[in-house]
Amino acid sequence: LPNYQVQLDEKCPHVLLNRNGMHKCFNLEFLEFEELLVQLDKVRDSTLEGERYTDSAIAKIVSEMGYLSARESFFRKLWLVLKKNPGNFQFKSTEVDWLAEADRIHKALKLWNSMEHVSRIDWCVERGVQSEKDLLWCLNLTKESLWIKGFDNITLCREYWSVCDPFEQTNYLNGKDPLYVETRNGKEFKPQ
Repeated sequence: LPNYQVQLDEKCPHVLLNRNGMHKCFNLEFLEFEELLVQLDKVRDSTLEGERYTDSAIAKIVSEMGYLSARESFFRKLWLVLKKNPGNFQFKSTEVDWLAEADRIHKALKLWNSMEHVSRIDWCVERGVQSEKDLLWCLNLTKESLWIKGFDNITLCREYWSVCDPFEQTNYLNGKDPLYVETRNGKEFKPQ
């Protein structure tokens, strides 16, 4: 501003000046520092430290969806097994094209798992997600679609090892395949 120096001299007359006549410090009132702090408080809710990303209902829902990484691995393996050896691997239900269904579910879960935590929260907020059911619906899934009755992790893993390269797992998720972690921990996903 043309009158910046004059305004500064009026607001902050008792500060030291350097040889160029510029103020070395600024009066916080002149800079409207208190107003800036109020604005900072308003902005904080939209930042990574804000409630939206830490304590909001959406943040809690997103945190509870950790099981989707193991489900992605499950349907990825199922798709590979069905593709490599469809003849020897049948489900009781013949109404479903499991190769296409496994591919569809795997792609939906891969989309979700490829996002960072913050991006997942923003994604949910943009879609008006209020519950786990809403989130799955936005991915075109249901909790029941993530589980095949009578077909568990261990059975799938055995089939997978029989038709796929045993060293392939080390390249998947840096060797930390969540499906194997879930299986080793004795957990089995079942919708509630």
